[in-house]
Amino acid sequence: PVYCPDKRRQSVPIGTATVGEMADDLETDAALATLTKEELALLAEEIDPDNCLLPARDRVANQTSKKSTGDFDRDRLLNYMSESAKTSTVGSDYVTFQKKTRGRVYEPTRKPKPQTDEMDEIEKLLLGMSESDLGELADDLEVDGLSTKTRFSSSKRRSGPPTSAVTYSYIPGVGHGPDHDELSMDEILERIQDNDSSLTELNVNNRRIDNETRQQLLRCLRFNTHIEKILLANTKLDDDDARILAVHLETNRTIKVMNLESNRLTGAGVRVILRALQKNNTVQELRLENQYNPLGTRTEMDAAHLLEKNTTLLRLGLSFKGGGARQKVDRILLRNNDAARQRRRLNSQS
Repeated sequence: PVYCPDKRRQSVPIGTATVGEMADDLETDAALATLTKEELALLAEEIDPDNCLLPARDRVANQTSKKSTGDFDRDRLLNYMSESAKTSTVGSDYVTFQKKTRGRVYEPTRKPKPQTDEMDEIEKLLLGMSESDLGELADDLEVDGLSTKTRFSSSKRRSGPPTSAVTYSYIPGVGHGPDHDELSMDEILERIQDNDSSLTELNVNNRRIDNETRQQLLRCLRFNTHIEKILLANTKLDDDDARILAVHLETNRTIKVMNLESNRLTGAGVRVILRALQKNNTVQELRLENQYNPLGTRTEMDAAHLLEKNTTLLRLGLSFKGGGARQKVDRILLRNNDAARQRRRLNSQS
């Protein structure tokens, strides 16, 4: 319905007209007809029909005195505004517009070129050095992995005892020892079979030994009663060799140190060695780090369970990724070290 300001009139639907409305329209037309053009223009400026259905050009008369320059061109208008802003000098601190990149300009990092000439000379120099000289150089430079000195680290130490007996990283040295540098494998086998009392350390680290010779060497150890250190690092020791060595460990009572690092032992070979230590009460140090195949968390837990029955192992070179197995082995080795300390005290008092 259309609202009528006259209270005497009733609201009527759109499309219908009353007699009063038609009379008002006639009066309005008669009044507008008496006005001049100037009066009509002034009236158009003052009165806005306020009808949203009418376009703007019909609601308000054109009040622009300038002549039309053509159809509306948006791009042309934007370009004009941009040029006007660039040439404007409004304000005392005005700065002329300059198109440039703000902030720091990205520059890719340049990797230094390797000094091939110097590296080649160093490599040639190292290749010309003997193994004993390399070991001495590594000791002087304290290079991990090349030094012939035994290093134990406790970098993963947590709350608890001041020292940890578990070694987390070790790579065997490059030297063979003074007693084996000039000896062939046949001579070493002969001395082991003869149970030579002067041979207390078997150091064949990093030697290229075929499978048959290596297994023969391990079988000969079963009847030797003088060797205290067995160093077989980086000799391609596998699980079959570990089984032969485990049989020897169950009955041996002289071996105190074994280095089996950087070989090809799997989880099965490690379990065989640790199971043999349950019947052995002389081995104090065992190194099994840096095997060709990862041992896995299951092997770590099995190693922790197998070491529970051992009471003489004081140092173990083996990395544990699992926190549970590492903590359990730490407690076992701490227990064994305390027991060894008490035995030394009793022996010194007696």
